Amino acid sequence: MSRDLAGARGMLAAARAHPGQVTMLCPAPHVFPGQAFVKRLLDAGELGGLRLVRLHQLAEAALSPEAPFHWRMDREVSGYNVLTLGMFAEILHRWVGKARTVCATGRIFTSQRPGPDGGEPRTVRIPESLAVSGELENGAHYVYTFSSVAARAPEDAIEIYGARGALIYQLGSHTVRMASVEPRTDLRVGRVTEKEALPVVEIPAAERGEWRVEADFAAAIREGAPVFPDFQHGVDYMEFVEAAGRSLETGHTITLPLE
Repeated sequence: MSRDLAGARGMLAAARAHPGQVTMLCPAPHVFPGQAFVKRLLDAGELGGLRLVRLHQLAEAALSPEAPFHWRMDREVSGYNVLTLGMFAEILHRWVGKARTVCATGRIFTSQRPGPDGGEPRTVRIPESLAVSGELENGAHYVYTFSSVAARAPEDAIEIYGARGALIYQLGSHTVRMASVEPRTDLRVGRVTEKEALPVVEIPAAERGEWRVEADFAAAIREGAPVFPDFQHGVDYMEFVEAAGRSLETGHTITLPLE
């Protein structure tokens, strides 16, 4: 939404000062096919109380030191934004709620990169690898991992573990895997030799989403249709992004909300 939380809050204040104008952000596209289906399952308590949320979004776009400088590596342009952290913050706020604490670590492996279109070398000031962890408002633990220098990485995924089951959303194939924990009536001692993969759950056709952001924005202007995400959602994810940035700067765990 912006370079930092102050900018996002300023945009929200301007929007609220002009209620006749339509304001909408471009939503993160990564889970459009299954976002409504997964949210319904979580809201219905299918997994029970949440215990752990894990995300890995890994790529090798910047693995080569010869890969050119990208605007997402430019602190002056990107501010506190790092890789796709903000995009997935928006998705996970919707699915599992906001964070209570944020602790981040990051690394830059190639500090100088060729400028765009063969220009002068540029200095990289934004991490190429990032890990963010902490506690959600609902008490669950979360661990989010991002990298642009991960060779031969597995398919990106969001994993959600609850007291009564688990759900894995595979981002490349938009496959939902879910299973519940069967109640135990006896105690058996043994050795687990192989863990079965969670079975695939089909996304109902009526709930399968698609990219229609431009149409939604036009409908909001013409018909007063609801918008998502709005500027408040943007402020929420910028708060999380800046908390991660402050943690990177200080080496401390940051508690939300931010002043």
